[in-house]
Amino acid sequence: DFVSYIGKKAGFTVNTASAQGVANALQAKGTWKGRSNPQPGDAVTFRWDGSHGWADHVGIVEKVFQQNGKTYIQTIEGNSGDQVRRKTYPADSSVINGFGRMA
Repeated sequence: DFVSYIGKKAGFTVNTASAQGVANALQAKGTWKGRSNPQPGDAVTFRWDGSHGWADHVGIVEKVFQQNGKTYIQTIEGNSGDQVRRKTYPADSSVINGFGRMA
């Protein structure tokens, strides 16, 4: 629901509480990018076991940055340990299913 709420505030209606539902909605709109080119404002879906199957979790990319020659993403996620919080991942992390433009 967190990403749906944020999307609605930004003028993009997703209307699903499911992480996979967000990915499906972005695929249907043609804005799903897969595991490449993360940008601030993108939805990012995760599969915690790294299998790239059905998405377990979803967040919003807040920023993309380079550190020691590696690309990282900083996210804002709801229901992350029962909190809304920022987290950082390598952009090529095996737990990332993919990115989609919330436009």
